[in-house]
Amino acid sequence: MNESTAAIVKVIAEVLLAIGGLSGLITVLVNRHKAKAEAKNIESQANNLDAKTRQEIPSGAAGSLVESSGDVIDQYKKLLEDYQTETNRRIDNLQQMLSKYAKRIMYLMGGIQVLVKQVVDLGHDPCWSPDDWVPWEEAKKSDEKPDPGILKG
Repeated sequence: MNESTAAIVKVIAEVLLAIGGLSGLITVLVNRHKAKAEAKNIESQANNLDAKTRQEIPSGAAGSLVESSGDVIDQYKKLLEDYQTETNRRIDNLQQMLSKYAKRIMYLMGGIQVLVKQVVDLGHDPCWSPDDWVPWEEAKKSDEKPDPGILKG
């Protein structure tokens, strides 16, 4: 495999991983916004209670409220853990798929190079051949080069 093929595969991997990470971030942000809105709504409702109603709430009801809020927090933690587990599973699947695609790209690029060489060996000029391409030079936004180690596995 040549450097350009490894670089193409790495860029594809980074794009796929970025898309997965972005969807997870958006979900977290939406859930945080929803939780803040619900908290404001509850606070608004509590502020609308008049003083007499607040004095009539028995202490047992306050204890039930605390217990219920603990249950809600436990349920939220469970949902968050489930979401994290599912996200990790998806990332693993994407990495496996990307590795398979990378191997396929390397195989096809090798085939293209063989066919171009055959055309040249027959004394003809090929009408097309792949350009030499290094993705991180085109999309360079930092000094970091992609790690071709994504192809391992």
